[in-house]
Amino acid sequence: MDRNTFTDSDVIDNINNNFIPVKFDAEYQNSVVFNNNSYKFIRTGRKGINELAYNLTNGNLSYPMTIFLDENYNIITLLPGYHKPKFYNLVLKYIGEDHWKDMSWDEYSKKYSRWKLSRYIRLVFLRLHIT
Repeated sequence: MDRNTFTDSDVIDNINNNFIPVKFDAEYQNSVVFNNNSYKFIRTGRKGINELAYNLTNGNLSYPMTIFLDENYNIITLLPGYHKPKFYNLVLKYIGEDHWKDMSWDEYSKKYSRWKLSRYIRLVFLRLHIT
């Protein structure tokens, strides 16, 4: 997505105008403080995971993963997997323009696009403090 989706000018504009984007490595090995909670790296198998990524995804982490949070850091939705710019832009508008507050994804996608998906997500927009 870094090479194709996040270089698309419409995606860039949508993110810059409606979100505070943060790219977070789920395998980040230092402790992180987010929303007054401390999260540490847990070694599992050959690698490991930072508890922040695990908690934000409710243990359902996949790569790539976009997590959308509201202004109070509540999860709006998760968007797992790779997505092309056209679809990603639709998701960004749905969440960034607050359509998610008063219409379902199915209603929105029927009204604004031919995309019909039952799952959607939002970029991880958080303030991270690395300790």
